[in-house]
Amino acid sequence: MSMKNISTVLAVMGIAALMTGCSAESQRISQEKSEVNAEKVAQKALIDDRTSELKRNIDLGIKRAEIQIDDAKRQPGADQMALDAQKDNLKKNAETAKASLDQQNTECKKTVDSNVKTLEAQLDNSAKSGKLQ
Repeated sequence: MSMKNISTVLAVMGIAALMTGCSAESQRISQEKSEVNAEKVAQKALIDDRTSELKRNIDLGIKRAEIQIDDAKRQPGADQMALDAQKDNLKKNAETAKASLDQQNTECKKTVDSNVKTLEAQLDNSAKSGKLQ
């Protein structure tokens, strides 16, 4: 084998090794991004589940309070108007609390999205810096 052929074979082997390394790094980055996105989906589902649970707790509290108010209305000498106003306030406060939960839900999801974008950018940068080395 001539020197020229040996040089060509070595160059081809070097390029193949480099391409294999880049391919492995790309696969690793792709796998990490996939895991990050799966975690994002799980976190958003947890946020939704917790928000729904808190809303259900509000609804249960409202029902219990309404029952107490209705029981109080049946008592002799009860101030019907005051109890009705209390019931209305209870409902308004519950709706305000639920709206606040929805807003917190949205903000938490935005934070998750922002964190994922930051992490993906870091992964992209590490891939770029790895290719440059």
